[in-house]
Amino acid sequence: MSEVEASERVRESEGQSPSDKLARRQLRVSDNGAGIDPAIVAGGRDAHFGLRAMKERAERIDARLTIDSAAQAGTTVTLVVPGRVASSSGATSPRPSRLST
Repeated sequence: MSEVEASERVRESEGQSPSDKLARRQLRVSDNGAGIDPAIVAGGRDAHFGLRAMKERAERIDARLTIDSAAQAGTTVTLVVPGRVASSSGATSPRPSRLST
């Protein structure tokens, strides 16, 4: 079983620039599989670039990528994109959505 969730969050703190007040975009993908070895989450695997590339691409756009995993408990990958980046593409999302497979 896997689950994908996308949501918007609006920052309401005082003193933020207008672009920081824009809705952040969050994508969360979860499964209930075997999990990922913590060493692989931290540094990737030799000759494999998936996790490493995801982390590098998130950094390039000032996004936050987290990977939470535990043995036999599955994995959750969360990407939070700042509003100024998410809005620059012109993409909009009318409401949070959730997909399950």
